[in-house]
Amino acid sequence: MADDLRRMSKQERILWSLLESFEDFLHDYDDVWDHGSLQPRLTKLDEAYEKFCDLRVRIEMILEDLEEESEDGDDKKEVRKRESKKVYKGFVTRYFSLKQQLLSKMESIPAQPTQSSVSDVVLPCHTKYPELQLPTFSGKLLDWINFRDNFKSLIHDNVQLNDMDKFNYLRTSLRDDALLHINQIQVSAMNYGLAWSTLESKYENHKLIAQEHLKALFATSAMRTESYEALNVLLSTFKINLQQLEKLGQKTSNWSTLLAFMLSQKLDAETYRLWETHHASKTVPTYEAMVEFLENHCSILQSTASRSGDDHHRNTRAPISHSTATFESFCPICNNARHKA
Repeated sequence: MADDLRRMSKQERILWSLLESFEDFLHDYDDVWDHGSLQPRLTKLDEAYEKFCDLRVRIEMILEDLEEESEDGDDKKEVRKRESKKVYKGFVTRYFSLKQQLLSKMESIPAQPTQSSVSDVVLPCHTKYPELQLPTFSGKLLDWINFRDNFKSLIHDNVQLNDMDKFNYLRTSLRDDALLHINQIQVSAMNYGLAWSTLESKYENHKLIAQEHLKALFATSAMRTESYEALNVLLSTFKINLQQLEKLGQKTSNWSTLLAFMLSQKLDAETYRLWETHHASKTVPTYEAMVEFLENHCSILQSTASRSGDDHHRNTRAPISHSTATFESFCPICNNARHKA
């Protein structure tokens, strides 16, 4: 227990040092060169606050357990409670002060270098772009990373849009639970940074996102029969979820044996038999080799399905009606077609 307390106390001191680094950054802040790093620092600040709150709870629980085992009087226990309260209050006060300063600087337009020409200055643009296809987000964790990356590329990092335009675009892109999280924030240029950081604080949870993608992999439906459609859906599901896990920093290339086994369990009996015939080895198959085989097999199924459709179309053409066909009459005596009987 004492070792855990020392480790968590050290982690807490690191978080205090992080706040000091933010204060140094703001003290030496340069409008020209530092404006672009405000958003990453704001995100890091929110993460530090969440970690601090979690550490404080765990530290308090350990201290309470130690108090029960000790013979300290009530006065010493009360002093410790006041000190803990002072630590928490001090961190929270500095956190909100730093966040307010960062948001304030994000709202200001960065100064242009003195040697820039007038043509180099980018002016705020109030023009809406109807043809712009905005990404949408309803609050589903599986969709957060794609939404975040697309929105930042199209809107958030677009220097031709001012923050009021960005806020309006953001509200247009959100649905359901995601929209509820920023509904109470007044729409203004000054509050755009707060709205975006609120979404990041809520949904930028890599642990939960990774869990959702793993659940999706395990919950993938198995193929009942051999078909191009079912195999294509299966491969796409594995690819998409693994790509998102890679974005979260997970080294899925190290999961080859597990992934190959999981994928094999989702195959129908015929496709699985073909894979085993193809592999025909006692060595452990790799996930990459299995995917390569299944992609080739998927192409074959697509091609043969198209051919089967053409054959079916030809075989289902309407037969010639014999009631409308014309036949020559033969003489029943001489079998001559030139005269009738």
